[in-house]
Amino acid sequence: MEYTALPSVSVREEVNDNLLMTSQPHDTVWGSHLIPSLRLSAAMERWRVDGNFWANLSRYVGEEGLDMNEASLKLSSEYRTERNLWRLFGEVIRDAAWKSELLETGVILAIQRRNVGVFGGSWSGTLTERITLMGEIEYRETRYSDDREGGFLIMKSFWERSRRSIPFRRKINSGRALSF
Repeated sequence: MEYTALPSVSVREEVNDNLLMTSQPHDTVWGSHLIPSLRLSAAMERWRVDGNFWANLSRYVGEEGLDMNEASLKLSSEYRTERNLWRLFGEVIRDAAWKSELLETGVILAIQRRNVGVFGGSWSGTLTERITLMGEIEYRETRYSDDREGGFLIMKSFWERSRRSIPFRRKINSGRALSF
C-alpha cells in the first residue's frame, strides 16, 4: 500500500489600476491571495484513489464587492483488472466567474458566484487482442448566482460516449492494393 500527502500554501499580491475595465473614474485595486492546497493519494496494485483540495481566499482594497472565497474538491478512483479498467470521478467547485458582455462591449460588468458539480465514470474492457470496448458518462451542473440580486442561472449537461476499437494492420503487397 502506498500513501502520499502533499500540502502547500501560496501567497500572492497584485495591483490593478483598472480591474473592471471602465472609462469612469476609479481607484487602483490592491489584492491579496492566500491559497492553501492538499493532494492525497492511496494506491495498491489494482486500485488507486486520488484527492485534491484547494482554496483561494482573496481580499481586495480599493473596490467594493471583490472579496471572495473560492474552493475546489476533486476525487477520482481507478480499479484495474487484467482486461478491464473502471474509473469514477467527481469534482465540486465554488468560485467567482466574471459576468460580462463580451459579445457587445468587452467590458466586465459584475462578479458572479459559480458552483460547479461534475460526476462521472468510465469503463474500458478488452474482449480480445484486437477488440476493446469503452464507455464514458458525465453529469455536469453549473449554477451562477448574484448574492446581491438573489438571482441564479442553472446550466446542466449530461453526455455519454461509447466506442469500440479494432486495430488493423496495413500491408502493401508488392506495390498493389492495401489489404486489411
